[in-house]
This record gives sequence, structure tokens and C-alpha cells, in this order.
Amino acid sequence: MAILKYDIRRPESEGGGFEVRYWSPINSPVLNADGEVTFIINRAEDVTEFMLLKQQDSERRRINSELQLRTSQMEAEIFLRAHKLQIVNNQLQKLTQAALEINAALI
Repeated sequence: MAILKYDIRRPESEGGGFEVRYWSPINSPVLNADGEVTFIINRAEDVTEFMLLKQQDSERRRINSELQLRTSQMEAEIFLRAHKLQIVNNQLQKLTQAALEINAALI
């Protein structure tokens, strides 16, 4: 059966209000000697901690994916800026060489 979510009232001594709890219902048939269902035992197991850990894991994965995307974007930006800087440095080097040649010709 599906996990059920129920809000449970907290005692006033614990601040009152409601607390979210998750339950996993389990049905177990009890058979008679002929193999027929005599009755069904229904119980619910509190799985709140499991569900909260699952939600935290999901959130952690979402954040991790977001950080990986940002990292990739930053790496691409760094590569692009480094490439532009290399082009400007090459232009500067050519201009410096041309200035030195002009200066040598004038002397």
C-alpha cells in the first residue's frame, strides 16, 4: 500500500500545533484451517524518518545538480575570458613589436 501522510496533534507541553508523520499501512490476512481468510490484521508503521531522509536526499541531489551546472557555466566563462585575454595579449605584443621597430627606425 502507498505511504500515507497524517498530521498528528502535538501535546501543548511540546508546543502544540501539528506534526507531519508518514505511515506505511500493512495488511496481514489470518487464515483458518481451510485456508480461508478469517480476518485481516491492519497495522501502520511510522516511516517518518525514512521519508524525511528521502526528501533530504532529493533536495541534496537537486542542489548538487544545480552546483554542477553552475560549475560548468563558470568553466565555460573562464575559458572564454582566457581566450579573449590571449587574443588581446597577442595584439598587444604585435603593437609593442611595431612600436619598437618604429622607435628603432627613428633613432
